[in-house]
Amino acid sequence: MIDASPEMLSIFCGALERLAADERAAYLDAACGKDAELRARIEALLRRAPIRTGQAVYQFGSIRIETRAAMDHRDVKVTRNGEAVYLSVREFELLRYFVEHAGIVLPREKLLREVWGYEVGTFTRTVDVHVAGLRQKLEKDPKKPELILTVHKIGYKFAG
Repeated sequence: MIDASPEMLSIFCGALERLAADERAAYLDAACGKDAELRARIEALLRRAPIRTGQAVYQFGSIRIETRAAMDHRDVKVTRNGEAVYLSVREFELLRYFVEHAGIVLPREKLLREVWGYEVGTFTRTVDVHVAGLRQKLEKDPKKPELILTVHKIGYKFAG
């Protein structure tokens, strides 16, 4: 049985990043055998791993984010199904924060503090309005989101 802990998968993916695509596929076949779940987890990590050329590429479903510097809004390209998606600076900062904290429930207050720099106790609908804008631009069906999920009475979770 292969150790599939997040730490081991990160180490394994780091080694795989240095291989050419055909070598990577052969190595994955040999390492994973018939364990389809393990292979899928490794391939998902590789899709999100930054490329060593200084360019970072993040892919989740039909959404792709490419940037030359680590998630810098000044030189970024966001596409959905290959079509360019234009985000405001604040929308990009919110998306970046979601991507960096994927799978974690993020309270609105934390998003206000970390993305907008607001003080604790500030009441505003800013987060909800920006999330709605991101959903309009990124989700297949904004009324039934699959990427940015609402956690009732708490905040949001990025499922990408």
